[in-house]
Amino acid sequence: MLAAKIPCTHYMDDWLTAGASLEEATRYLSMMSMILAMVGLDLNPDKSEVGQRMVFLDVLLDTVTMTLRFDRIPIAAFRVQLVKYLRCIEEGFVVEESTIRHVCGKLNWYSEVLQSGRLH
Repeated sequence: MLAAKIPCTHYMDDWLTAGASLEEATRYLSMMSMILAMVGLDLNPDKSEVGQRMVFLDVLLDTVTMTLRFDRIPIAAFRVQLVKYLRCIEEGFVVEESTIRHVCGKLNWYSEVLQSGRLH
């Protein structure tokens, strides 16, 4: 992507690009898809969208208002999970290590977004 001069970022298998216009963003997305296909990887067409307000990793990126905010539905679901895990711990049950790692990773991601927002 760097050699093709495509502005992008990724996290695991989620990719994000940006363009000055709808046409440019669509072109970048197409180029990214072709590059990944050349090395045997595919972009999921169901996750390929272009717009000015998009959710990326539970964060709503809004280029109209130039704001970031957490998407309410996944955040509400994550809160329910956290309350459930807290109750389990309080009642003496063991939470699986893989679950702990998942929760820690998600909390770390949310804190990174908050800190980046403060900086910018």
